[in-house]
Amino acid sequence: MEVLQNMPDEYLQVKVNPEDPCLMMYTGGTTGSPKGAILTHNNIVHHLVQTNAWTGAKMGEAVILSAFPMFHQAGNFLSMWAMSMGSSQVLIPNPRDLQFIISAIRKFRPSRIVNVPTIYLELMKLPEFRALDFSEVKQFTSGASPFPAENIREFEGLVARGKLIEVYGMTETTPVLTSLPFNGVKIVGSAGIPLSDTELKLIDPESKEVVPQGEPGEIVARGPQVFTKGYYKNPEETAHTLREGWIYTGDIGVMDEDGYFYIVDRLKDMVSVSGFKVFTRQVDEVMLELPDVDKAGTVGLPDPARPGSEIVACAVVLKPGREKSEEMKQRLIVYMKEKMAPYKVPKVIQFMDQLPMSAIGKVLKRKLRSMLIEGR
Repeated sequence: MEVLQNMPDEYLQVKVNPEDPCLMMYTGGTTGSPKGAILTHNNIVHHLVQTNAWTGAKMGEAVILSAFPMFHQAGNFLSMWAMSMGSSQVLIPNPRDLQFIISAIRKFRPSRIVNVPTIYLELMKLPEFRALDFSEVKQFTSGASPFPAENIREFEGLVARGKLIEVYGMTETTPVLTSLPFNGVKIVGSAGIPLSDTELKLIDPESKEVVPQGEPGEIVARGPQVFTKGYYKNPEETAHTLREGWIYTGDIGVMDEDGYFYIVDRLKDMVSVSGFKVFTRQVDEVMLELPDVDKAGTVGLPDPARPGSEIVACAVVLKPGREKSEEMKQRLIVYMKEKMAPYKVPKVIQFMDQLPMSAIGKVLKRKLRSMLIEGR
């Protein structure tokens, strides 16, 4: 009340240049040091328009629940979108408090729920979550990291088929670049198609040429939501990431014949085994198919027998009640050999109680790699 009493009686009108900085949001730092990405008013307003067109949202209709913290661009943008649309937002003070999330869903009956896959996967383990009524939830949106395809099928069996929308983006893109269509064909495991006014292409990281359709390449994008001001006081990283209006994401993707994109790996996470490329996300997903495995994180370690080459290493968190034994390791390896080419099969399997995770539930593979190197 004291703040309101001291406000001026006349409405303040401030002219803002669309290209002026609106906010600076730090990147997650999963593959390097966090960088301050400067987003303009133009970025934010255009992305609000894109989001409204994509979702078909109407003024004042939505109740949004998300465990994304507001220091993450996804959580920050969701809050701005909710305010701009006059929608209600259910705040989650602690994303790790799953019982609070469940009680909030039961009490506020949100129409849109937005989380990282880790939150959804942990919620699915709880009978209290499975007992909830999801009939009023129009969409469950998942982003920031891949949602394993097998788990998507299980999740949709619980909440209804077609309700899960996977999106892909980054802090530097305000944040979304691609999304499964809200009212179109949804393909399990795909990150969807580009948003309105957004262009994507896949290039060979070495030749910089566009790769043939169906081949993996680095995702390069441009659109009104892509940052133009670069990183705060970091011209070297800005020049590396922004080139002639295109953002080089550092993510490896594949596009199918219908224009749907699939995120394969981070370029920095890709493992080179005697020149053969191993995508760590693929190894993670096969490992997670095993009923004994709760979490998995794959990285490349230096190969002492072949300088310049790497070996595939996987850190595994077993489900409760499973024994961390040599017999279990062999069981995992036998399964991987049945499912993957020999050079992709982990040569090192390390059981861990937990994987190093970011504040929003992404595996910190740079830290994991250091931990595995130290443990050898």
